[in-house]
Amino acid sequence: MQNKCKIMTSLSGETEQRDLQAFCIEDLERVYDLYAAAKTVPERSVFVWSEALLPRNASDDDIIAAFEKHADDTSLIAQYAPDEFAALFNDGEIPSYEKCHMRFIKCPL
Repeated sequence: MQNKCKIMTSLSGETEQRDLQAFCIEDLERVYDLYAAAKTVPERSVFVWSEALLPRNASDDDIIAAFEKHADDTSLIAQYAPDEFAALFNDGEIPSYEKCHMRFIKCPL
């Protein structure tokens, strides 16, 4: 639309048409707030843990709870972003565990 923009709220589906010249700081703040709210989509994390800590079939909640409890002890459990894990894996730098398990879990940002 020439010299106009359309704002649509994805949750309600409501649309609002505004002149670009009438757009003000408050409108930009509103758009930013809507964008920031959309960024809370869960992202996957890679959890690697010692078999001595948890069994392979542990629930996602148990794995996250164990990570929170043992976060300072990376010899038992560690959390990585997917890109970080891939880089460590490709470079052969994954911490070695005698026997370990790995799982990708969706976690809020």
